[in-house]
Amino acid sequence: MILDKILKSMERNVRFLPERLIIILYDLNFVVLLSTPIFFMHVFLGVKIYILFFIIIFILNNKDFFGSKSIAKRNYGYQVIDIKNNMPANELKCYIRNITWLIWPIEVIIALLSPNRRLGDFIAGTKIIKVEPENPKTIFEEMKNYKFSKNIFINIILTILITLIQILIFFRIKIF
Repeated sequence: MILDKILKSMERNVRFLPERLIIILYDLNFVVLLSTPIFFMHVFLGVKIYILFFIIIFILNNKDFFGSKSIAKRNYGYQVIDIKNNMPANELKCYIRNITWLIWPIEVIIALLSPNRRLGDFIAGTKIIKVEPENPKTIFEEMKNYKFSKNIFINIILTILITLIQILIFFRIKIF
């Protein structure tokens, strides 16, 4: 009985999954593109690989920071919203939503069962909705006009600290 419900849910949601996977791959491709110069700095200048991973993780965790939309979400017409008020999710909720990428197998299973929400969405209280697609370059205009506040500054500090913790865990680095 429960298995039937799961299979029906997966069958209903499989249509949505390919576009979600495309969006994920699009975002990952963008992160790789941004981190390529640092990789070359590692190879040719001896810059520590930890710096490369820090930047990659920082970007992955904050990809929806501007307007609750990553570059890929802008292109395909999706936005992260707060489920309590149906408004664009704030930067902290977008960050919380994205830190669960480390346990991606669980994320994939939940995405199969729920097309608009993944584990990070359930934790952050967010979901994805379809909106009008826009030119991905609009993110640069938003970045230029962005107003920083005390809350955003705190969010960035928390992001840096949690990203460092993720790197320490990932590389099992002993700091003491």
